[in-house]
Amino acid sequence: MKNKIKIGIVGVVSTLVLSGCMESSPESVVENYISGLKNADFNQVSKTVSSDIKDEFSRNIIFSCGTNKKFKDKVIPLLNKENIDSKVLDRTSNGYQSFSSEIQNKTVSFCFKEIMTEVMEKQKDTKMKILNSEVSSSGNEATVKFEETNSQGKSNQHTVKLEKINKEWKIIDGVL
Repeated sequence: MKNKIKIGIVGVVSTLVLSGCMESSPESVVENYISGLKNADFNQVSKTVSSDIKDEFSRNIIFSCGTNKKFKDKVIPLLNKENIDSKVLDRTSNGYQSFSSEIQNKTVSFCFKEIMTEVMEKQKDTKMKILNSEVSSSGNEATVKFEETNSQGKSNQHTVKLEKINKEWKIIDGVL
């Protein structure tokens, strides 16, 4: 009986230790962000950014999708399949803002997928790599620099700022 208790305690302690080791780092958050862009996965991208950035990003996506006939024509059938009124793409007060957050999220995801699929097709040979990262002395702010290099060898460097929000790293500035 004592051995079973010891094994149980060791299991609980091991789980706690391992979960602490698996905490995200600023680099892993930026890597997940980049991966989400490449995979046209808004859900993945939205988990890496602050709520302010997510809201701004969502509004920009809806605006782009609602004003670009090509994207709008691709998204409307997806909305219809989900029984979502296409007026959700309307930027007026009767549009996007008047729908539930669930409908807004689905719509943004559809639009994001269409927009990013096209963008990433044009940039499919672009490579992105983390150059360096720096965490502030407080441990609550960080910057990550990464570089994107296209197939012709032209590169651009980007700096992303992150902040610990509710014990999780979130991008607060510098998103593409």
